[in-house]
Parts: sequence; structure tokens; C-alpha cells
Amino acid sequence: LLVTAVMTVVYFNLHRMGQPEELLPVMRPYYLIYLSGVVPVALFNVFAQWAYAIQRTVFSGYHILLALATSASAAFIFSGPEIIRQFTRDPAVTATAVSLIVPLVLYQYCDATQINFANALRGTSKVMPMVWIAFVSYVVVGMPVTYLMAFTASMGIYGILLSFSVSLFLAAVLFLAYFIRHTRRNRKIS
Repeated sequence: LLVTAVMTVVYFNLHRMGQPEELLPVMRPYYLIYLSGVVPVALFNVFAQWAYAIQRTVFSGYHILLALATSASAAFIFSGPEIIRQFTRDPAVTATAVSLIVPLVLYQYCDATQINFANALRGTSKVMPMVWIAFVSYVVVGMPVTYLMAFTASMGIYGILLSFSVSLFLAAVLFLAYFIRHTRRNRKIS
């Protein structure tokens, strides 16, 4: 999804950019933070018998992800133009990148939530619901919302990035709901 966002930004701004890859280093920190989302998967192997311990572990990992997302977002919110100018001196590229900081921050929180609870489901070995959740979130809801926000609402790049957050938020809520339902059910059984 992040690659799609980058390519969309590049596509809409290609005529203003000398080097399309100039925005990639700016967006890279948002992706790197999510690498810590694999922590719950490893911990599930140890705590597989205790649903309460699983929930505590997953939510601890989620709090870590939120802290990392907040620190990266704060850096871009408070120093965004200065960070972006380290990669380009083109005022058009800088202006475009600065205008996309708010939707990228929202994207970061939604993606961190989605990744955490998707990994939680993987750790419980309940991966089949992930197929329909992903299909509904990204295809059934995500694609029409992208079209509506980008073209019908004439929001362009800003609307495309916001629509990614809508898809990710829906996936995150569904992953979370299924994870809670599954671990509660297992807690009652054991």
C-alpha cells in the first residue's frame, strides 16, 4: 500500500519533479516503524495457551507501535519542511510533500494498528478471516473510497492518501474485533 501511495504521489507530480525518487526517503521512516509489528507473532508461540496473556502481549506491542508512530509523526509535524529540504531544494516538491504530512501521519497510525492486529491473528493461527477482511477493506471499500475522494471530491493526492487511511482503519477495526472475539472464546474454553 505504501508503494502505491508513493507511486501515486510521483505520478501526480512527475511534471514538477526532476527526480521522482526524491519523495521516497521522506516516506521511508513511516515504513520502518512497522517492522516492530512482528513482535506479537514471536510472543504467541510462548503464550499460546493463555488468552489473557496473549491479549496483554498484543496490546503491549500495540502501545510500543503507537509510541514509535507518535515520535516519527512528531518529527515530521514539527520539522517536516526542514527534513524534506534535506532531500530536495525544489519548492514545488517541498510544498507537495509538506501538504501530505497530515495524511501520512494518519496513515501511520492506521497502518500500525492494522499491522499489529493482523500479526496478532497470524500468531493465533486464525488467518482465514484475514482474507475476507483484506478483500472487504481494500477492494470493496478502499477502491471506491479512493475514487470518490481523489476524483469525485477533487482532493487529488491528498484524497488518495486519506482513502488509504480509511481502508487501513477498517481493516484494523475488523482485525481487532476478530482477535478479541477469538481470544475471548478461547479464554472461556480453557
